[in-house]
Amino acid sequence: MMQQGVRGSFQLMKSLNRSIILNKIRSNGPISRADIAKETTLTPPTVSNIVKELITSGLVIETTQGASSGGRKPTLLVINAKNF
Repeated sequence: MMQQGVRGSFQLMKSLNRSIILNKIRSNGPISRADIAKETTLTPPTVSNIVKELITSGLVIETTQGASSGGRKPTLLVINAKNF
């Protein structure tokens, strides 16, 4: 019985995080995964996993590469206007 509650709250958190990320991309896009993590309280792996799902579902697309401040260039994300 307890397991159900944990799974439910996990799904709720995930759906909340998904909304946070989608809103961030919508209002600040094009934006990199690193910037999303920096500007929200989400960890980089959480952002990457959710962004991967959003890309797979066609809600978000990767666009150009941003400027690098050392290291590899970030890939910028935008809302896929075709699906909205």
